[in-house]
Amino acid sequence: MDGKEIPDNFIARDLRDTQYIAKKAKSILEELAKDVVSTSGMVTDRLREDWQLIDVMQELNWDKYYKLGLTEIIENRDGHKIKRIKDWTKRNDHRHHAMDALTIAFTKRSYIQYLNNLNARSEKSSSIYGIETKELYRDDKNKLRFKPPIPLNDFRAEAKKQLENTLVSIKAKNKVTTININTTKKKNGVNKKKQLTPRGQLHLETIYGSIQQYITKEEKVGANFNKETIQTVANKRCREALLRRLNEFDNDSKKAFTGKNSLDKNPLYIDTLQTYKVPSKVKTVSLETVFTIRKEITPDLKTDKVVDPQIKKVLENRLIEFGGDSKKAFSNLEENPIWLNKEKGICIKRVAITGN
Repeated sequence: MDGKEIPDNFIARDLRDTQYIAKKAKSILEELAKDVVSTSGMVTDRLREDWQLIDVMQELNWDKYYKLGLTEIIENRDGHKIKRIKDWTKRNDHRHHAMDALTIAFTKRSYIQYLNNLNARSEKSSSIYGIETKELYRDDKNKLRFKPPIPLNDFRAEAKKQLENTLVSIKAKNKVTTININTTKKKNGVNKKKQLTPRGQLHLETIYGSIQQYITKEEKVGANFNKETIQTVANKRCREALLRRLNEFDNDSKKAFTGKNSLDKNPLYIDTLQTYKVPSKVKTVSLETVFTIRKEITPDLKTDKVVDPQIKKVLENRLIEFGGDSKKAFSNLEENPIWLNKEKGICIKRVAITGN
């Protein structure tokens, strides 16, 4: 699918996989501990908010984002100015997993029970009302909050300190080098030296060749038309006329072909009768080095990059034969070969194409 169609959030398959992983993790933990309780993201989100841990990650990243100009200061409904990182998401910092772990570590079974049965808290005889009385308090805005494990400011400061000292390590899939002991012989024994040794291939195994190829261009006659450039002009009579004009101005191409002496203002005639003049744009032909690589014929082959004009023509005809469908034209070549010379049994399987 197109990039814009790829969803940002979890797709159904991801959710099924996550559910299976959670279920499997729980069964493994149950072999180690008698009592394993599952919680949900909703519970963890609520506790993070009540214990004022949400902004901790932004505070830890503030300096880095501030230097990059990715921060802003906004005013909330109460008129307080709040510092904020633009387009922030907790997933910008892998330490959010440590924060979730910290929150889960202080989650009680009663918190989960309370949040799963909020509709029953109005009954004063219920256990949910009892949990609310014991585990929650009302903040200065009269909103119910879960009591933190230790005084709120101390808990928040300690959480920030622990997260600040957490280093994220991502295991390298492939080591570039390994430390080896390099042993060399010497007169009275051996030398042993620790050295970094490269692992695996250092570059792609693509063999490039180079060929000299004539390149034809149409160039405007101007200040860049020095003696070397004029020598590449394809038309002999135009070339000789340009060289004469250049010679008149002591090989100064700027004086010879710009300003009042440009070919539009001061035409340069080829013949004595002045019936044919040098055009303002002339064809030049020069040799250029072109790098080539050998490539198998596959549906993704770009025929315009094929170097050999004869083979290029054969491949273009093959495409026309299959209505421009490269998948049909350049697949299954064993059963349906691309013949360069059918009488002699010469078919095309690999071609030289221009490379970077």
